[in-house]
Amino acid sequence: MKRNTFYAIVSLIAIAVALIFWWGVNYNRPPGMEVVTGSIIIAAFAIYLLRQKIDDAVISDEMISKINEKSALRSLQIFWVGFFAFTISGLSMAMGVDNPHMRDMMIKGSVSQLIFLASILLIYAIFRIYYSDKYGGYEADEESD
Repeated sequence: MKRNTFYAIVSLIAIAVALIFWWGVNYNRPPGMEVVTGSIIIAAFAIYLLRQKIDDAVISDEMISKINEKSALRSLQIFWVGFFAFTISGLSMAMGVDNPHMRDMMIKGSVSQLIFLASILLIYAIFRIYYSDKYGGYEADEESD
C-alpha cells in the first residue's frame, strides 16, 4: 500500500474511534466505556499492522521529511486559524447571552482557548529560535548591518 493510502486509512480509523468515543460518552452505561477502550486497542493494533504493509521503497528520506514538514506546518496553520475563529465566535456569542452565569462560563472557556492558542504560538517561537541556532539560521535583520 502507498503511504498516502495509509494516512487516509488511519484518518478514517481515527474518525471511527472518535465516533465510538462520542457514542460511549452519550450512552453513559457500563458497556459504553468498555467498547471505547476495546476500539482504541483494536485501532492501535490495526494501525501497527497497516504500517507494516507500506510498500514504498524507502521508509524515510529527505523528500518524505520535507513533505511531512510542509504538511505539519500547514496543518498547524489551518488548525490555528480555524480554532481562533471558533474561539472568537464563542466570545461574540457570549456577549449576547442574557444569563450571567452562562455568559461567564462561555467567556472563561473562550479565554482558556485563547491562552491555549497563544501557547501554541509561544512553543512555535521557541522551536524556531532553537532550530535557527542549531542549524545556523540567521534571524538578524539584513538592514541593520
